[in-house]
Amino acid sequence: MAASASAGLEQLAPHFVAQSRRGFCGVATAVLVVNAALQPKPPATQAGFFGWTLDDLRANLAVTAGGMTLEELASFLRAKGLQVQVVHAERSNAGAKAFRLAASAALRNPRRLLIVNYDRRRLGQEGAGHLSPLGAYDPATDRLLVMDEAAHRCPQTWVPLGDLWAAMATVDSDSGRMRGYLLVRRD
Repeated sequence: MAASASAGLEQLAPHFVAQSRRGFCGVATAVLVVNAALQPKPPATQAGFFGWTLDDLRANLAVTAGGMTLEELASFLRAKGLQVQVVHAERSNAGAKAFRLAASAALRNPRRLLIVNYDRRRLGQEGAGHLSPLGAYDPATDRLLVMDEAAHRCPQTWVPLGDLWAAMATVDSDSGRMRGYLLVRRD
């Protein structure tokens, strides 16, 4: 599939990592985005995501068991120096249209990255809530390339925008809020 908006794929592909633990989709996404956007030396790793204090170890166990919310991921990325806009989905066609415009614009811009939080079940996949970066948008088919870091179960795949929007317009039971997406920007 040829995508006219694929700046995300070009930035992310060299830094792609599969999640190392069950609930680490947010951690793998954070590491991928930090390495692509900031190119730190040494690169960020999943093993180094949490520190070694007792609070860090508790957070590590909590994320391993239950993942992280959209807001938690946004906070981590902001702490690393990235600008992040949190957008919660809504159950409307107007929201899907706005998402299409945002995705198309972000995925054409090499200084922007886009992360989605969606319910896998709405896409016929195994699991529940999930965080993944997007790599490209193909306007001819209205599909987005989900760069799934749970590659052992779900390889990178093109998903119809409407289906992904429906999977994002669900409530995250951990936060009690609608899922959605993060627009990440580096200066």
